[in-house]
Amino acid sequence: MCWNAEVSLNSFIFGVISFIITMSMNTIDYKYLLLPLTVSSMQLVEYFAWKNINNKEAMAIISLMGMSLILLQILIINITVLHGKELTLTLTLIITLILLTSLAILTYVINNNKLRMEKGVNGHLVWHWADIPIPLLIIILSFYFVAAFMNNGKFKLIIILAFILLLISLYSYYKYKTWGSMWCYYANFGWIFFIGYSLLNLYKRKIKK
Repeated sequence: MCWNAEVSLNSFIFGVISFIITMSMNTIDYKYLLLPLTVSSMQLVEYFAWKNINNKEAMAIISLMGMSLILLQILIINITVLHGKELTLTLTLIITLILLTSLAILTYVINNNKLRMEKGVNGHLVWHWADIPIPLLIIILSFYFVAAFMNNGKFKLIIILAFILLLISLYSYYKYKTWGSMWCYYANFGWIFFIGYSLLNLYKRKIKK
């Protein structure tokens, strides 16, 4: 994500303020703002990581916080998209699979001493806890998209955008081992979009009156 503690903290603060501003305009359902808020919250995790870069004990706890946020992102996506009584069984099954996969990943990470982060060659943090076997990686990443695919194409454009952003993150991961190099930019530009979209909707409401 961001390349030092100060930038990470400023990005987090910008995200929280943007969330509050967007919520106050009341033009976007709050559940659609929770996902970008988790991305901004990851920047707070990275702030603590930068501040404790040489503290192994603290870094293990911070790494668990980062893993928990990724899990929360996936749960938010699936619960938001697959809401409704007719999808309760499907959602329950998917959540169960997500939790089982997360448990397998956590077991692998702990057994292989990967609860740590360090500065990468590109100046961003390397999330060693995200360096997992390909099968587990494919399974956990699929949960970012499976719910949207099941929703009759309603989220088609979002899926395409998310896939493009994922490809950029994968490139960063395989070149530098830094998953979140671009997430700082994703979050900040995303909040600018949400604020602009909300202002436009408020303007449209004013015209209609």
